[in-house]
Amino acid sequence: MRTRAAAFATLAAAVLVAACSSRGYESSGDVASAMKNSIASVEAFSAKRETAFEALNALLAEPAAGLPARFESLSAAVDGVAAAEKSMESAIADMKSAAEARFSDWKAGEAAYTDASIKARSEMRRAQAEEVFRKAVASIGAMDQQAKGFVTYLSDLRMLLSNDLTPAAVRSSEDLARNAKASNGRLHSLTQPTVADLRAAADALSTQ
Repeated sequence: MRTRAAAFATLAAAVLVAACSSRGYESSGDVASAMKNSIASVEAFSAKRETAFEALNALLAEPAAGLPARFESLSAAVDGVAAAEKSMESAIADMKSAAEARFSDWKAGEAAYTDASIKARSEMRRAQAEEVFRKAVASIGAMDQQAKGFVTYLSDLRMLLSNDLTPAAVRSSEDLARNAKASNGRLHSLTQPTVADLRAAADALSTQ
């Protein structure tokens, strides 16, 4: 009996120590770091997007000479922007996972409050942080959806030209390139607002 009681006391003490050593603000910091990684992924994608668009313009430029070399530059740029989009997608998933765990733990921990006013303050702050985070997720989600379309379109255009790289075929692709230009413009207009929303959410959770 004594052995069992001692074991229980040891376990209870270990749980108490673990609870005291766990800080919610540290988890919030993890979410903020994940959001900063998302910002970096957005900026990296934007740079690769511009490179791909410039390579497309270079391929279509007159005179239509040295087309194979121009095409290979475009092909490499398309690979680069496709990889950047995948990195952004991965950063979004990591950010969402970290935030889901943080807000779930935050809400669960509110059951331990005894003072109603302090509990209400915690609930209010959590709701504010969640709202800012949801806005950031919506912004980067819309950008990633547009990015996927941009990458898919360029990949298809590359496939078309890889099969027929004559000057006539390249010139006839100018109308298709205009669609890519429109998509590039939309992505350009989304970049800064998305970064701003992500920064606001990171600031709402960061101790820095």
